[in-house]
Formats: sequence, structure tokens, C-alpha cells
Amino acid sequence: MTTATLRPNKFGGRCSGCSAYVPAQKGILAGSPGHWSVEHRAGECKPQEAPKPITATPGVYLLDGTIYVVKPSKRTKGRVYACKLVESAPRITENGTEIPFDLEFTPGIVGILTEAHRMSLADANAISARYARCLCCNRALYAAATIKRCIATGQWVGRDCRKTYFP
Repeated sequence: MTTATLRPNKFGGRCSGCSAYVPAQKGILAGSPGHWSVEHRAGECKPQEAPKPITATPGVYLLDGTIYVVKPSKRTKGRVYACKLVESAPRITENGTEIPFDLEFTPGIVGILTEAHRMSLADANAISARYARCLCCNRALYAAATIKRCIATGQWVGRDCRKTYFP
């Protein structure tokens, strides 16, 4: 870039190098007509922090008395998202099933949860038995054969969910 295209920035804006705010007259305007960008002066860009790695893997977690279910994203492979278990007034689905809780999307919590917060399969089974629903996939456990099998085995989380959420 030639020095002829560099001049003080008349207005504040985000630095194209580090994304930090550059106040008016404190940086330079670089580029060409129609393609201007604001930058810090040489050596003034702040080093960018590396993004925090996401530590949570699919599973059921307990943090400060709140239960979170971390699920794999269906849209983007390798990414996960977390939902908070919220008890609610029983709601009726279209097929007449009562659901006594909701799973609410909770942005940002995935970066906070660690393996130390992971619930055991026994604890998840106890919660699923209380609601008569699989805690992980939210499937109803109301068929007589299913309930008998759950009582006999003590497993209230389904086989597929055990593989996915409790390695």
C-alpha cells in the first residue's frame, strides 16, 4: 500500500487488523475510494486473544443446581449446544402426552461446563424416572413395555442416548 492512500481517520471505527475500536483522528484511513478501512497506527494493534476452547462434550451436566443437556448440533458437525432443564407447568403435545419440563437453549454455557460438572448415568436415570421421559432426547417413556423394562433394568435413559451422552 502506498503512503499516498494513508491519511488520518475522520470518524471512529473498528480496526481491520485487530477489530478494536479506533477513535476519530487516532488511526489511519487506508485503502482506495469505495474500499476504505480504519486501522491503528503502526505498532498500536492489540494482540488478539485465542478463542476459548469448548470443553463440553455431549452429556448431562449439573452446574450450580441447574441441569444442562449438551447436544450435538445437527446443522454443523463437531459443534455442540446446551439446553437448560426448566420445570414448567405440564404442557400437552398434539398427541396428548404431558411434558412437565422444557429444555431451553442457553448460549455461552458450553464454554463454562467441564467434565467435573458431568452427571453420572445413575443421576440422569433418577431424573428421567421422575419425569418418565428420557432426559437426553426428551422421548416419552409411557408405553407399558418400556416402563416395565426401565423398572427391571433401572435404565431410564435409552440405549442410543447412553452411547451418545455417557461415554
